[in-house]
Amino acid sequence: MAENNILVSVIVPVYNVENYIEKCLESIVNQTYKNLQIILVDDGSTDKSGEICDKYVKMDERVEVIHKENNGLVSARKSGIVRAKGIYTVNVDGDDWIETDAIEKYVMISNKYHPDIIMVTSHYNDYEASQNIINRYHQEGLVNYTEYEMNIFPYFLEDDDNGRVLGYSLCYNIFKTELLRICQLQVDDNICCGEDGACFLRCIAKSDKVYVTNECKYHYLQRIDSTSHKIRDNAEMELKALYANLIEGLSGERYEKILKEKAIRLVHHSIIYSYLNIYWNSNPDILFPFVNVKSDSRIILYGAGSVGQQMWQALSNGNYNYKVVGWVDQKWEYYISKGYPVDEIESIIDMEYDYLIITVIDKKISNIIKTNLIELGVTENKIQLLDSSVFNENNIPFRKELICLK
Repeated sequence: MAENNILVSVIVPVYNVENYIEKCLESIVNQTYKNLQIILVDDGSTDKSGEICDKYVKMDERVEVIHKENNGLVSARKSGIVRAKGIYTVNVDGDDWIETDAIEKYVMISNKYHPDIIMVTSHYNDYEASQNIINRYHQEGLVNYTEYEMNIFPYFLEDDDNGRVLGYSLCYNIFKTELLRICQLQVDDNICCGEDGACFLRCIAKSDKVYVTNECKYHYLQRIDSTSHKIRDNAEMELKALYANLIEGLSGERYEKILKEKAIRLVHHSIIYSYLNIYWNSNPDILFPFVNVKSDSRIILYGAGSVGQQMWQALSNGNYNYKVVGWVDQKWEYYISKGYPVDEIESIIDMEYDYLIITVIDKKISNIIKTNLIELGVTENKIQLLDSSVFNENNIPFRKELICLK
């Protein structure tokens, strides 16, 4: 097969996404680049998702489907990567979609530079009635593994004042299939949050070169009913599985020390997005990671994304020593339509409170919000931003139990 017409595998895990899967699949089968193997993994869907997958198998000979018992995202991706035959593999979640020239753009990069990973700095967050581009501009180009310490690691799971950050999603990054297969098969099926990072860190450790691009082609659907927006029941077990799997997988690898530090940060990111109550249960007098917020204080939450929803869900039930007196977001009308008691930002003016917590991880965005709030009349010392310096091993809940896994 000619190099400029390489086979690319596309893996789509599918679970109860009957309202979204057709848009996803239409975006893939209509790619301008045609030499695709499209693998749909129906992970035990109980709605019509499986039937829709079967329909596309009949419509397009490039599409194949695996129907399996439900065992989670990691298991579904493993089923897909075992079947993958392409030189490169693209992952697309069943409720997301990609622009029609996405794979063509990435094949052009692969043909010229032959990287092990194409790291994409940007993606779209799609809401029902609007769309935001998450554009973390970074210097484009090929980076050899000898340059990772200078050009990759400072921005991976980090953020500088210019908002440059390299993400660890398996979806908007592209991988050589053999590299992804080795790493994906080593990820514990019990990991339900941080599973992308558990695979991605392994891929970085084993890669020889990556290409960084600012091409923005992936659309990530922001679903209000997403499980990532809810407090999880098996948090302790899942955290331990993530930590143990990372430490085991990175031991003996190139850049082991740096990557294990990134693993610690990944565990914190996973807690932030899905396990916030675990921090507070271990020390109810500290509203970690907003460590300067005193107990028994009145707080306003700014932001109704996954972090804001978790904080509202946990704090509004009265189980912790904080009183939520307000919740605001720029997209307040959207969240109101979904049943969340979110107000417009200007309503802050009439509220009495001790702290205003900006529940945004991105440093650049949170600083812009802070500036806008000060212009609105909010006292600066009441505004609390997430301090990423607290993301260290000492602040991991169950630290003693986790350290023994090293």
